[in-house]
Amino acid sequence: MTFNRVVSDNNIEFTPPAPEEYDVHEFFLRGEKLCRAVYTTVYEPMREKMSAVIPHLDEWMIVEGYGKTLSRNGLDTVTRELVIVATLASCGWRRQLYSHIRGAINVGSHPLAIKDALICSLYCGFDNSYNNALSVYEQVVTSLSE
Repeated sequence: MTFNRVVSDNNIEFTPPAPEEYDVHEFFLRGEKLCRAVYTTVYEPMREKMSAVIPHLDEWMIVEGYGKTLSRNGLDTVTRELVIVATLASCGWRRQLYSHIRGAINVGSHPLAIKDALICSLYCGFDNSYNNALSVYEQVVTSLSE
């Protein structure tokens, strides 16, 4: 409802993308490609950890999360990662935020754009969300410059 109101109130033209045929093989290939781009050097260890916990969760993450959802048409990869960063910062999920700040950099986002995305947590996050997110951002930037 909010989306429709904002689009209507601001005279924004929006046409939802056509639904894709559900092709598990295609989603798996796209998912692996995108997930590898986001996680780079920690991709294999992350997948191994996920598989060790719940193998079906690993497959779900690749097919549904990265393959079907995050690599669909509409937004480019950098913009999607910035949205993920803003969401994780607002929710206070530090561990995932760390990974996706790295991921945003890995797919080509400028570090200052990532820092700007953290501002969302000032408005829709929990107490101290922004300071926590900024702390995670500084950890990532520091680790990458070492």
